Amino acid sequence: MIQKNEELAPPPGVWRTIAAGFDLTTKHLWLLILPILVDAFLWLGPRLSSRPIIEQMVGVLPQDEALADITAQLLELAPRTNLFTSLSVPFIGIPVFMIGATPENTPLPVQVTELTDPLIWLGLFLLFSIVGVLITAVYFTLIAQTIRQQDEQPILTASKFVSRVTTTWLKLLGFGIVIFIASFIIYIPLLIIAFVAALISQILATLVLLIGPVLILWLLIFTYFVPHDLSLFGHQLHLAVITSVQLVRLYFNPMLGLLLVILLIRNILGSLLILADDGTWFTSVGILGHAFIMTSLTTATFIFFRDRYVVISEKQQRLKNAN
Repeated sequence: MIQKNEELAPPPGVWRTIAAGFDLTTKHLWLLILPILVDAFLWLGPRLSSRPIIEQMVGVLPQDEALADITAQLLELAPRTNLFTSLSVPFIGIPVFMIGATPENTPLPVQVTELTDPLIWLGLFLLFSIVGVLITAVYFTLIAQTIRQQDEQPILTASKFVSRVTTTWLKLLGFGIVIFIASFIIYIPLLIIAFVAALISQILATLVLLIGPVLILWLLIFTYFVPHDLSLFGHQLHLAVITSVQLVRLYFNPMLGLLLVILLIRNILGSLLILADDGTWFTSVGILGHAFIMTSLTTATFIFFRDRYVVISEKQQRLKNAN
């Protein structure tokens, strides 16, 4: 019988967690299928270019020397834009290599359709984002299945799997709406304060507006594990938010370390793969490598969440038993 004063074993550190993510992915290489398929589609599939819309937008910008570099970069990247990349939702979406500007040279010819109507562009962006959230729900639920199997828990049947994917998808859409509304609420007072500050100093007004992205970033960090909770345990959205905030608050330093390591590896990997991309079939090797590494890191975040959720749950259970 466990004594009440017995300390729980601390969860594994960041590097052990990352190693466990690579180990689990190596044993379940089928987890790579979705990111590979999405990347292959973005690489060799049809493209929806935003070049005309970007050129129209640049055309109405004031001719300012301060904006010259920005407009030049926009015009340079415009032909390589592909609206289908919105299938990978920022921050929580399925990790893909072709998320930025698409390669100019490919081993096979690709069909490019240019969008000229901003409303059509916006509608398609929303549609692809919704589909991207669905793909993310499938991807995360598959990873959750491997975690359950590793823990010797009963895996979801086919019908329950579809149900978990559907509910996770809908909850993630609701979560996105909540984040959007929260961001809007954050910016309303900041815009008012910035307007008043602009009467005193333009620099002060700019600094006030910069507070918005910082607050939104903190919001995203504290709710980072909401998708993990939804796909792994299927909790209600508000409970998933509470669990994520509580977990990040208790394990902020290792969680931030994990995110920084993932961000560093992703950026270095992306830079190396871009340099190695020569427009031949060799790019497929980069896609495979990217899918394996990023899926392993994503799996590591699930293991990180699972281990700390268990510790928190056991502590709460002990408190209940003690009372």
